[in-house]
Amino acid sequence: MSDEIVRGCIEQTNGLVALPGISPYVASKHAVIGLTRCLRLLERQFFLDDFDSLSAEAQRQVTDLVAGLKASGVITPTQIDAK
Repeated sequence: MSDEIVRGCIEQTNGLVALPGISPYVASKHAVIGLTRCLRLLERQFFLDDFDSLSAEAQRQVTDLVAGLKASGVITPTQIDAK
């Protein structure tokens, strides 16, 4: 796992500070959001690692498939970026 991914995960959980007057709910909410974002970063990195391990022909097939799904409206760029 790259250092960039680890730093990204740490940055996503910066809201884990509880101060007087700030409810535990806020701190836990930030923790959940941060960990969810971290999971997305890890999933994306695992996908990219797997994609890089494919042959050039298989990478082209995946790219063409995704382009076809975008063109047909089955998926949107926002759905892809959110994952």
